[in-house]
Amino acid sequence: MAPKSLLKTLKYKPQVQLTLEPPPAPEKERLAEWVRPKAQVPEPTPQELVTWAKARAAQMTDEAGQPVEGWPARIDAMKADRRLFYCEDDGRWHRRGIE
Repeated sequence: MAPKSLLKTLKYKPQVQLTLEPPPAPEKERLAEWVRPKAQVPEPTPQELVTWAKARAAQMTDEAGQPVEGWPARIDAMKADRRLFYCEDDGRWHRRGIE
């Protein structure tokens, strides 16, 4: 803590701490409206896992770890062999399989 002379020089006045009320808890009936179910991404088949392993082995990266063919081409290839899966419920692409 600072010496009293310094506090007098700076004319320091302690401030009262602001306390906020906690937010109201959501009603259990309305909670179901807010929670979205997780997207159902299908499990990969053994054949897909083999195909994806070959595709990953064929991919080339430069010194910086960026794909040689470019990100748009890499993403299109992942969409074509279904490593990226589009779910209609949430409108997002999800990664599948073991990376």
